[in-house]
Amino acid sequence: MDKKEFNLMHEIGSWIMVLVSAIVLAFFIKTFIFNTVQIDGPSMNPTLEHGDRLITLKIQYFFKNPARGDVIVFQSPIEPSKEYIKRVIGVEGDEVRIEDGYVYVNGKKLEEYYIEDGIYTFIQEESSWKVGEDKLFVLGDNRQVNKSIDSRYFGEIPINTVDGRGVFRYYPFNKIGPIH
Repeated sequence: MDKKEFNLMHEIGSWIMVLVSAIVLAFFIKTFIFNTVQIDGPSMNPTLEHGDRLITLKIQYFFKNPARGDVIVFQSPIEPSKEYIKRVIGVEGDEVRIEDGYVYVNGKKLEEYYIEDGIYTFIQEESSWKVGEDKLFVLGDNRQVNKSIDSRYFGEIPINTVDGRGVFRYYPFNKIGPIH
């Protein structure tokens, strides 16, 4: 092999290493640091709307559990191949009750700035829940009848099914900003 062929092989090898490194880095970031999701459906209206795109942070939940008020992405308990996005209402040990259209956590009415004024929180069958160990109680921000499949329907979710926290909307461009 002459010097020209050697240099070509070395150049090709270098490019392959760069490409493999980029793929490994992208996989690491997507698996452990952050991800992107697109909202599908009306369950988080008015906070998030169908078609909105978000950045979700994954790494923080390696160090602490989700907190009340966090908007989280988790594996659907109904269709494990799908992900849902909902708001954490109750954490381990909390007592959640829905009465007369209002949500109460540990006996105190929850001040919900993120739902539309006058919206009534409908219930399915149960009206109170005690959040178990390593579980979360989640609701969509859209509480109208049949607009959100959430803990009122499927009960609490295991913390280990949480994939990340919605932190920033990057699309549509006129709504860019942090998620509250």
